[in-house]
Amino acid sequence: MAFIGGVNARNASVNAVAALCNAGFLEIYSGTRPATPDTALSGNTLLATLTFGSTAFGAASSGVATANAITSGSAVATGTASFARLFKSDGSTVIGDCGVGTSFNDIILNTLSIIDGATVAASAMTLFISANTLVFDGNSFLVYAGGGVLPIYIGNALYTFGPYVNNGVNGQTTTQMTAAAPTGTDPLVNTYRGPGNVVVGIEITNDIANAGASAAVAYSDIVAYCAARRAVGWKVIITACLSRTVVGLPTFNTIRDTVNANILANWTTFADGYANWASDPIMGIDGAENNLTYFMNDGIHPNPAGCALLAPYVVAQIQSLGYM
Repeated sequence: MAFIGGVNARNASVNAVAALCNAGFLEIYSGTRPATPDTALSGNTLLATLTFGSTAFGAASSGVATANAITSGSAVATGTASFARLFKSDGSTVIGDCGVGTSFNDIILNTLSIIDGATVAASAMTLFISANTLVFDGNSFLVYAGGGVLPIYIGNALYTFGPYVNNGVNGQTTTQMTAAAPTGTDPLVNTYRGPGNVVVGIEITNDIANAGASAAVAYSDIVAYCAARRAVGWKVIITACLSRTVVGLPTFNTIRDTVNANILANWTTFADGYANWASDPIMGIDGAENNLTYFMNDGIHPNPAGCALLAPYVVAQIQSLGYM
């Protein structure tokens, strides 16, 4: 058996590490990041040194602490920043290593292409214990449905898994999701340096309703999305397409039922998990969107009560990957 800390324990752990950073330093390096913070530097060049405030971080919330203002530094060499090593105020005691980037990373720098003598600034930094990386990618189910509560419900149930990122976009089709992923989703792989890199793809519905995809095209589009993400290193969980009222497309449910059947029969060949919402006796049936106990009155989106029924299907598939 293993101890699994609750949110109070995680906050306490992060706060303890954050306190070590008070009035400390973060050194920006080029070259390959060492395997661990206790591994000696090898072939790395110090590019710049930045300074934490006397109180380096605010109090942790949900296991994450955000840095207070970090004092910029002047570059002492030219190179491409690849990681930062954190030191206590004595300048020699190592606290740990962090990723750097201009977005989606532990430390957000003004640039990774550092020039000797130029100012190197950190606009933001978050601190947390190494965790798995979970990204939600898809349509308005993630940002509009029930007030965007679906990823919240899933994330709350997976509090031992790690933080999550919500990349949902209103109206996005499967092909648009695939086109956006190389710059919006894929750079997030291994963000939190835990063993699990999981992306949950929630789409198909707009591919049929908005892009006019046939059952064959909608199926091939979601397969292509999954294949591209897996090639990058993601474990991919996909969800079934729910019933929907579409003006001018009375065959929507016929199409979505065919797509769902194809996914159910073949998902193990192109994905790592399938949240089969179509099997739910309330949410998965044709015409479910007319039940205003669980759906909003737009004939598309589940409300909070509906999201509460859908979330466990996704949770179970993520848990089945064994990263908890």
